[in-house]
Amino acid sequence: MRFADFDFHLPETSIACQPIADRDDARLLVLHRSTGAVTHHRMRDLPNLLRAGDRLVVNNSRVTPSMVEIGGQRIALGQDPRTRNWEPLGDAAAVIRPDRGRVRVTGPAAALAHASPEIVDRVRHYEGKVIWPRYLAHLEPTAAEAPVPDFYNTVYARHEGSVAPPSGGLNLSAATLDRLADRGIDRSEVTHHVGHVTFRRPDDDTRLSEHTMEGERFAIAAETVDGILATNAAGGRVVSVGTTSTRALEHAALHGGLQPGVDRVGVADLFLQPGHDFAVLDGLLTGLHAPKTTLFVLVCAFGGRDAVLDAYRQAVAEGYRWYTLGDSMLIL
Repeated sequence: MRFADFDFHLPETSIACQPIADRDDARLLVLHRSTGAVTHHRMRDLPNLLRAGDRLVVNNSRVTPSMVEIGGQRIALGQDPRTRNWEPLGDAAAVIRPDRGRVRVTGPAAALAHASPEIVDRVRHYEGKVIWPRYLAHLEPTAAEAPVPDFYNTVYARHEGSVAPPSGGLNLSAATLDRLADRGIDRSEVTHHVGHVTFRRPDDDTRLSEHTMEGERFAIAAETVDGILATNAAGGRVVSVGTTSTRALEHAALHGGLQPGVDRVGVADLFLQPGHDFAVLDGLLTGLHAPKTTLFVLVCAFGGRDAVLDAYRQAVAEGYRWYTLGDSMLIL
């Protein structure tokens, strides 16, 4: 299969360009894997769609500024997932362009490349800004505002390190999380820092078998592992919130497994595609993704390509909102 096999028509008008006023008002498309049926809800309905004994696994990574401006050039910074050092990647506009290929590090970016990791991180900390995708560039804060607006993080975000939000959980409000807990639905956390790979799109003709994922750093605490194992033992469902949580869990399961009382820390570079035997997930709560991307392929791997494509076509027809600030999808 090629990435071109994961295409669908997405009008520009379907792309969400503004944050929703109330996260609970976001629409929620539900795909039932056993039947292929699609139903339509709001995020506030989520507690009624899950069962007592189920467990959500969320990504608590927080967006951090990852772009600096030097000599009139906007330079994207990326964190090496293995060394954890921030490094200049090149012109910010080129880095987030889906067809960017390899960006040459020249000019001010090249000078910054010779600085120590401590200096690069200090510059990022004091001068850094968020890199906004083109469809959200108009939301860039003014100098007087916080560099990362509240709407661009989940309500449970704690550990800085992502260049963009793990958007699968953006529509979860504090009120809905409280109601989930009241209904006996547990919540565990992983940390998986979103890298610039989230902005990139492979060539249409690339075979899935030939694609190599860039790694992103993750951490799964022993407490989360124990919670997942307890849910499995009790017959509950593990519902991953977002593609990043999914990749962290499945990578850990494939490379060493989830062992009681054992922390897992590493670099997730697993490309989840149709044919993957999911070892941890029973459900997936995620956003609505672009065609022909690794994120959309992951969703198809879990929900079934034909079923997901059909659900997406219905979502387009029903006026759902796409991408980072858009609506949500639950696959059970």
